[in-house]
Amino acid sequence: MTAQPHSDEPIRTRLVSLPMPPAGGFTAEDLPRLIEVVDGRFELLDGDVVMMAPATHWHNEVSDLLKHGLRTVAPRPFVIATEQGINLGGSVPEPDVLVVSRTAVQSDSLVFEP
Repeated sequence: MTAQPHSDEPIRTRLVSLPMPPAGGFTAEDLPRLIEVVDGRFELLDGDVVMMAPATHWHNEVSDLLKHGLRTVAPRPFVIATEQGINLGGSVPEPDVLVVSRTAVQSDSLVFEP
């Protein structure tokens, strides 16, 4: 297999209009507002919005297998969650699969505390 030569053509993109970030950058509290305007998956990293690359089929299969496997063995006090952030202040990483205390889960949970 050989790599395709790079084209001199520009990469076509769509611009995303974000609200003006606060002086210290965005935080987990800004997520509801950001979700309304950002088209696509993103994480917060040190107060900046970082777009996430689309997942491959292999990635999704492995995540699903892990999620379902954990659900069969997780003790009752825990819930297996996906596509949920962890509130680290100015950073809100979004692990593919995470185990969360059942008491921390609400129907409208966007992020969890570490």
